[in-house]
Amino acid sequence: MNGPPPLRNWFLRLEDGSVFGPVDTRTLTAWARQGRVAPTHSISADKLTWIPAPKLDALQMHWEVELPDGSFFGPINLRAVSDLVFDGAVRPTSRLRDLRHGRSSTVRDETERIFSGAIDRLSAVEANLAAAQTELDTARTARAAAEARLAEQVRRNRELDTARRASTTETESSRAALA
Repeated sequence: MNGPPPLRNWFLRLEDGSVFGPVDTRTLTAWARQGRVAPTHSISADKLTWIPAPKLDALQMHWEVELPDGSFFGPINLRAVSDLVFDGAVRPTSRLRDLRHGRSSTVRDETERIFSGAIDRLSAVEANLAAAQTELDTARTARAAAEARLAEQVRRNRELDTARRASTTETESSRAALA
């Protein structure tokens, strides 16, 4: 099946009959890369005609990965393998089969391609963290400046209070002298 226009909306149906969507093709592809679209899921543009999700070329679900028991799971998007590795369900030595091109490799051989999405997500998290750290540093600097201004105001208030007391004492002394 050829890829649809990028703006087309899709519904995703799980094995239990749950339906999600509508979502555009880009979102559905992102879900496939995240491993949220399984080989047993179906998709539809109208909720009437359903096709297996792997049939949609845009999802790039044309890889199978070997599980520890020797069976193969798929077809899935290659980037979805990263979660299987992180979860320990797949080893770096596990075999991969590219159903589209008829070639085989291992998870280790495809590491850069598999983890490019995870690296992109990590880079985004690091950028967000750096921005948050900058924001925190700015807030800490502003707080320190506000605390310094407050301390100065308290000091000035104490000086004024001392001066007021002295003035009150002087005024009372003057009144007493006049009386």
